[in-house]
Amino acid sequence: MRHLRLLLILSSAVLAGVYAHQRWSGAEARQSFSPLPQPQEWVAFSADLEISSPDGTRYAGRYCRSADGSHRTTLQDGAGNVSVTIRDIGRKVAYVGVGNEWTARAVDLGPEGHRPMQWHLGMKGLTLYRFKLDLKSGGSGSLRATNGFAAYHYTTPSGGSWLVVPELNFQPVVRLLVDGRRWAMSNIELGDPPPTSFQPPAGARIKWIARPAGSSGDPVGQVRSTRPGRVKP
Repeated sequence: MRHLRLLLILSSAVLAGVYAHQRWSGAEARQSFSPLPQPQEWVAFSADLEISSPDGTRYAGRYCRSADGSHRTTLQDGAGNVSVTIRDIGRKVAYVGVGNEWTARAVDLGPEGHRPMQWHLGMKGLTLYRFKLDLKSGGSGSLRATNGFAAYHYTTPSGGSWLVVPELNFQPVVRLLVDGRRWAMSNIELGDPPPTSFQPPAGARIKWIARPAGSSGDPVGQVRSTRPGRVKP
């Protein structure tokens, strides 16, 4: 059951990330806002990841992204159960691993491919965050620092609260979801992770699923609900 719960958390995050990406590519992106400065290519990095819930449940793990936009999320619960989601953009394959069980499906990159989304000045819900985020490897972890990543605060259409970093293609590094869960990255290291990070382990048994998966910019996404929240530094 805990395996299933962890899998559902990852799966819902992927689907919500697709929803957010599609919404951006539609109504928001069509408005004539001035583009904010950001890297035009994917910035490769790795980070520790922690998810906490109002009921006290916690998951710890790792997130990494390569220069082609491939990304991997690994989470472990308190009982030691591990689940993994991978988007291998180069091979156009999405994997989900729960324990020793893996599934795979083709990824539909769409006509424009998998490119960083352009954020714009004047976007509804986006404001400059007045502090720096000391989240690099060896940093204090403070969200109210004078040195570190510059950031913006973004209130999602569903009422979630994100801190996003332009230097990392506006990657959300802290998210308070509308259901009360908090996702937070720390110990961020710039640079490409090993290519094997985006493949199942050697010898893994993989079940292929016929239906293609979408390609979100980031699998660790918002989950829609009805209760608003806000990041508390």
